[in-house]
Amino acid sequence: MLKQVRIVLVDCLYGGNIGRTVRAMKNMGLADIVLVRPREFPSKEAEIFAASAADMLKQIKVYDNLDEALGDRDLVVATSSRSRRLPIDTYPVREGAMKICGEIHKSNSMADKAKLSAEETSDEVMKVAILFGSEDRGLTNDELLKSRIHLFVPTDTEYPVLNLAMTVQIVCYELLCAANQINDSVMDYPLQDGKINTSNRLARHKSMPLADNNAMENFYGHLESWLEKIDFFNPQQPDTIMRKMRRIFNRVPLYANELDMLRGMITCSIKYSMDKTSPNNKLKEKQGPNKPN
Repeated sequence: MLKQVRIVLVDCLYGGNIGRTVRAMKNMGLADIVLVRPREFPSKEAEIFAASAADMLKQIKVYDNLDEALGDRDLVVATSSRSRRLPIDTYPVREGAMKICGEIHKSNSMADKAKLSAEETSDEVMKVAILFGSEDRGLTNDELLKSRIHLFVPTDTEYPVLNLAMTVQIVCYELLCAANQINDSVMDYPLQDGKINTSNRLARHKSMPLADNNAMENFYGHLESWLEKIDFFNPQQPDTIMRKMRRIFNRVPLYANELDMLRGMITCSIKYSMDKTSPNNKLKEKQGPNKPN
């Protein structure tokens, strides 16, 4: 289950924190980590602080932008140490970890029914990314908006500051506890309103993969271009609508064929609006309908 979780460090400033992070991950049974625009990597400091987890440093992939790092991820989770005025579901880390592992458990159950191993990298097995921002500023609002869930670590209000590697350790620990609890009890924890989802959306036929992050970002670009064409945006606040659209479509995971249907609808709408405004169509409207002979 935890092999399906990727830790993503965005704009990490210090090699030592990369080393501490892989050590924390190895303690808790996680192995997939990528970096986005690290300031110091590779670094001797990372090797020193990784200790016996130094082997993980050799497997780390580095990306220039976040979308590349999230490409095949089905569920994106972001961490934040402070309250943001963003319309995204936010949970304390313990509750959030249970929801994440519950969602993975569902997808694995589907894979088992299809006689697929959860160790395989298949479209039917949910892949998760958990984002951690830089030490000095965290994640930007645009980066946070790529996620469906926000996690925060409850702390004492007098001194709420946590080191990056400490935060990773806590999140990984809660994921390990949640995974063990689900594996022991074989319970199903859905990812919506803390209630059991009897519809079991994810336990469907193996030919219905989820839309990954690449597909979702392409969809948002397609949607934005359509909304621009129909003058839907408020010129004073053009980004507000897209934030709300992301919130709507991030509430539940979409299947790839569902996303294809939405994009097809947008394409047809664009074509229809272009046909309606074309010179040939205006001429037809002026002449009126053809009369029968």
